[in-house]
Amino acid sequence: MRFAMIFEGVDRATKVMNKIMAAEKKTAAATKAGAKSSKSAADNNTRATEKQVSALNRLGSAGRSAYNKVAAGARAAEQATRRATKALHERSKAIGKKGIEHVKNGGGKAVRGAVVAGGVAAGAAGIAVGGATLAATQLIDTASQFEKFQATLETTEGSSQKAKAAMVN
Repeated sequence: MRFAMIFEGVDRATKVMNKIMAAEKKTAAATKAGAKSSKSAADNNTRATEKQVSALNRLGSAGRSAYNKVAAGARAAEQATRRATKALHERSKAIGKKGIEHVKNGGGKAVRGAVVAGGVAAGAAGIAVGGATLAATQLIDTASQFEKFQATLETTEGSSQKAKAAMVN
């Protein structure tokens, strides 16, 4: 009987050990599968991070390129505006000088006309009327040109203060 009890005890212990070993095998397999899954997830995470970094680098490069193009366009526009303003200013000065020349020439013609017609009083009256008419006409034409140039400058410069400053310079 003693042997039977010993065999029964060994038999029970063997069953328990077999259950423990089966559970240990399952745990080892689950740990191995979890490690494999974790490695796969880490690899996927690394690839996704690399893609994000690459996309951000391309976005930054595109942003810098766009900014540089806008800045270059703004510089070109500023230079074109300065050239146009300077040309407009020079043209305005030339028109003003021509207007003064026209008034001067008109006055001279009026004097010659009065001398040819004879009579100092008639000549003086003719000179006064002719000179005044010519001067008024030339001044109105010149003023009209300046107003047109002022409007163009306001459009080009973007404000009336900048346009006035450009006309003065």
